[in-house]
Amino acid sequence: MNRTLRAAALLLLAYAPLASAGNLRTQVLDLLNAYEDTATAEELKALGPKVDRELMHIADDDHVPSSRRSRAITALGFFPGDDVRDFLVSHTEAADKGILRRKAVMSLAVAYGEEAVPTVVKALADDDDLLRVAAAQALALIDAEASTTALRSRLEVEQSAAVKEAIDKALEAR
Repeated sequence: MNRTLRAAALLLLAYAPLASAGNLRTQVLDLLNAYEDTATAEELKALGPKVDRELMHIADDDHVPSSRRSRAITALGFFPGDDVRDFLVSHTEAADKGILRRKAVMSLAVAYGEEAVPTVVKALADDDDLLRVAAAQALALIDAEASTTALRSRLEVEQSAAVKEAIDKALEAR
């Protein structure tokens, strides 16, 4: 009996990290579930360390609804760091859904400001009109001469009326 109990205890200890990771995932997904009231930075940070990692995993999980995946990308803006920045940059270029690309552009602008300008400017020249609108809105959030210059330059060559309108609004906000 003693040997059986010890084996059971060792088994539980071996799987404890997985159980706690699952619990964190459930807690993060619950916060991302809200439709109109999105999770705040304080709520997410209160869940403890590694929330940023869980948000990245959720954002990349094809089995998670796009709404939660996009909220995960938005929430990553609350966790600036090298890994998060690299993740967001990669998602501005090659996310599997357009909304994830747009959310990544906005999160970069919010979390990294002027440092994000080169990536956001690249998105401003993308073939996707909606991504260009998001990039214009993101550049409006970045108080830097480089963002103003990029908006003015793009306005000169932009063909889409919706993107031109977004750029005009971004420039007016300066």
